[in-house]
This record gives sequence, structure tokens and C-alpha cells, in this order.
Amino acid sequence: FDNLPTELVLLILQYAAEPTFAQPEQYVTRNPYSTARTLCLVSRAVRRVALPEMLHTVLLGFRNVRAFVHALRMQAEYAQTDSSLCLAYTRYIRNIWIGHPTSVPESDLDLLAPILLGAPSLAIDFSSMDLLTRCVEHAWAHMDKNIDRQRSPPPWRTKTLTLSGMVISPWHITTRRPSGSTFLASVAHLVVLPHTQIDSNLHVIRRITGVIGSQDYALPRWMRHAPWASFRRLESISLAFPR
Repeated sequence: FDNLPTELVLLILQYAAEPTFAQPEQYVTRNPYSTARTLCLVSRAVRRVALPEMLHTVLLGFRNVRAFVHALRMQAEYAQTDSSLCLAYTRYIRNIWIGHPTSVPESDLDLLAPILLGAPSLAIDFSSMDLLTRCVEHAWAHMDKNIDRQRSPPPWRTKTLTLSGMVISPWHITTRRPSGSTFLASVAHLVVLPHTQIDSNLHVIRRITGVIGSQDYALPRWMRHAPWASFRRLESISLAFPR
């Protein structure tokens, strides 16, 4: 890199640090963040370049939610000491996905809620809707009480909401407090990836019994119970159907 312009070196590092979610081999699981994590260990200067690229899209499974919250605690400490390692995660996270549910203490919602609700695109498993509900209620409760909540921007930036997994009464987010309905009202794009096996069986049964045609699709049952009145700014709905 000694003979390259600084601007070109930065571009190369940014490109190398981008998470790679495509798996080159069918049965080989590769950590999409492995290159970015290695670059972060090179030096503080390289870390400042690689980490924002790494944070652009965050995937949190069952095992690494707690590790991510621990990283948020460390960032809070860095911010208090004005450390060079301090980085405002909310500035760089654009997409975040949380899989199966995990236990998050109430004390950690101060750290997790701004991250979860600060990303324009949020994907979450139906079974983790309780965590989303808690984050929404936490953000709503900590709004400035002296402002007009009806006219002020909500404390979240979620525009695209993706729900996946098995649908089990996920809409209790709208039944607890007004914050849930207000959150859904801010969603412009809804994407639903239902449980593959259950959805496939439903289509096969309905096609065999003649309820629908051989080339038709049955709408998921959850759509009958969805609080559509709360999605006041909804522009599009994307559904996945089996072939």
C-alpha cells in the first residue's frame, strides 16, 4: 500500500470489510464478518475504516445477541472516557436482523433500543416480537414529556419491517400501549417470510382438495388477524410463496 494514494487504500479497505453473505459452497458456513474482524485488529486507523462497513448490516442470532449488547456496553464506556475506540453504532447500522428470542435485561434496553429502532430496515423473527415490543415501549416512555408526541418525529427510524418464522399471535405489539400502533404506523414496507414447511403444507393441502387452483396461492392465515388499520403509511407488502 506504500505506493498507493490514500484515497485508493481507503476504498480497498472499505471493499474488503464489506460483509459477504453469499456462501461459496453449499455446505460450508462462512462468517460474513471474518474479514472485517481481522482488519479491525490491524490498527486503530484501519479499524475506523473497517468497522462502519461491518456495521452496515448486522445479523444477530441466538448466541451473539448478548455479545452485541456487551459491545454496546463497551462503547458506552469508551464514550465516557473519550476513547479513540468510541464509535456511534447508530450512525452506521442500516439493516439489522434478530433471530430467535434471547433474554435481554431491562437495564440493557437503554443500549439496545436505539440500535434496534435506529436502523431503517429491521428484520426480526416472529418469536422475538416481545423484544421489539419492549424496545418500542422503552423508546416511547423515554421521549421528552414536554413535546407534542402527535407532531414530533417518533423515536425510531424503521421504514422496512421484515418478519420471519412461525406466526404465533405476533400482533400483541399493538394491544399493550399506543406506542405499538404508532410504531406500525411508521412502517412503509412490510416483508413477511413465513415458516417454510407449514406454508408449503398449507398450499399442498389446498391444491389437492381443490380449494385453490394448481397455479394459485393461498394467503397466509396471519393476514386475517393483522392490524392493518395501524399500518397507516404502508406502501408495499412482500410475501414469499413456495414454488
